[in-house]
This record gives sequence, structure tokens and C-alpha cells, in this order.
Amino acid sequence: NIWVNSVGATTGMHYDPNHNMFAQVYGCKRFVLVSPQYWNQLKLHPLFHPSDRQSQLEFKSKGYDGKVNAQIVDLYPGDLLYLPPHYFHRVTAIKCDEANFSISVNVFSNSRAKALSDLIQNTEEVPIYFVEPGYFPNPDLNLLVGALGLYIRTLVSEVTDLSVKDMIEHSIVQERYMAQGKLSSALSCKDFEAAKCPSILVNSEEFIKANDTIAETVQSQAKEKAKVFNDSNLPRNILDMILADTIERIVTLVVSLEKACSCLRCIAVKS
Repeated sequence: NIWVNSVGATTGMHYDPNHNMFAQVYGCKRFVLVSPQYWNQLKLHPLFHPSDRQSQLEFKSKGYDGKVNAQIVDLYPGDLLYLPPHYFHRVTAIKCDEANFSISVNVFSNSRAKALSDLIQNTEEVPIYFVEPGYFPNPDLNLLVGALGLYIRTLVSEVTDLSVKDMIEHSIVQERYMAQGKLSSALSCKDFEAAKCPSILVNSEEFIKANDTIAETVQSQAKEKAKVFNDSNLPRNILDMILADTIERIVTLVVSLEKACSCLRCIAVKS
């Protein structure tokens, strides 16, 4: 890619899933860099939002927002910057010497993180009962939502050190769906009432007791998926980021975009 920008042009804080080699050719650019370890403090947009992978926060010139530590790097002609996969960055063309615009070139190369994300997010890799409407006897949707809650809880417990509540309620719902109030109230589920959650979704033990054979299959498939995560040997914070996206994608496939936030909160209620 070649980037030609006037002074002041800014790309908001975001991450790329691949390796990124960025070369400054003419003029100057300022990078505000944030480690992936802060991924669940950057208030990323929801997975299916047009600004997916971008932060909802405004990082000013000081390169600091709240408790997120950031570094500032200025690139001059001839400088080369390497950005690892999932490393957050905000880029601004700045004035230097007599240059009133900036020319940059970057090259992306494949990463293990992108390969894992592509594999995990592939619809064909999602258990059939989440993508085939007729898999469970109609109209017993209790089986579907019960299987969903059990699958997500098992996946989280097998992949991350975060609790189900920390992963779903904090890292996904609070940080993404209700972060800055820029989403519609329908998507952000601000009017959520836990009492309206289906009990079989809230309590996986209830689902297991009533459907032991199906529950065994659901847990087994969730553990197989978790093994794919754990065998990747990626840094923990990057695994957690991909896991959060996976949870969002599966829940949205099952209950629709409009109900995803409420469903996520139901899963986290008793966790």
C-alpha cells in the first residue's frame, strides 16, 4: 500500500491481524502505539460494526487515554517501523521541515494470529446446531439457547484465565456494546433485564440435567475448538482477543445482531 496524506490526516486507533512493515518516504508521521495487553480497555467496536478492529476512544496528541499506556513514535523520511500483529496504533501525518504532506509505504505479511482467526471464524467450523435451523426439533428453541450457553461457557473456561463474567460482561458487553453510547439502544442493550433471560441459557446445569447426551456433545465440541486455540502458542492477550470475536460471531449467528448483546449478558448473569 502507498499512503499519501495531507498534514493532519489521522487514522484512528486500531489493530491489524498481520505483520506490518511501515516505511516513511516523504514528510513525517506520528504513531501512538498501544500494546495488545490493553485490548479490553480500548473499547473496540463490536465485531459486526463497520468500524470493527477500531477503538471508540479518542487518543489525543499526548498519546494517553485513561489507564492505557501508550508510546509515541515519530517517523521521518527513511525510517522503518515494524508493527506486530494485533498491536494497536493511531497514525497522524505531521508537519516537519518544509513538507506539507506525507508519503508512506507499508507491506502486510501473513501471521499465525490471522491464520487462527480465519480458521476459527469460518462458518464451516461452527457446530452444525448453531447454523442449521432445523437441527433441533422445532419449535423447541430451549435446546438451541441452552446449547449456546453451555458451548460458550465451556469454550471460555478452556481457553482463557478470565472468568466467563470478565470475558463476556466486561471485555465484550461493557467495553464494546456500551462503551461510548454511539450504538443504538437496541444494539447496546442498556435496558437489559436479567429476569427475562431464559433459565436454560442462564444456568447450564439445568440444560445438562435435562439434555445429558446433547450436553456431552456440546462440551466435547467446545473443548475441540479450545484445543485449536491452545495449540496455536500465541500470546495470551491475542488469544483472548480472537476468543472474544469468536464468542460474538457465534452468538450473533444464533440469535441475530439485534439480540446479541442481551444474549451475551444472559450468559454472563450467573457466571
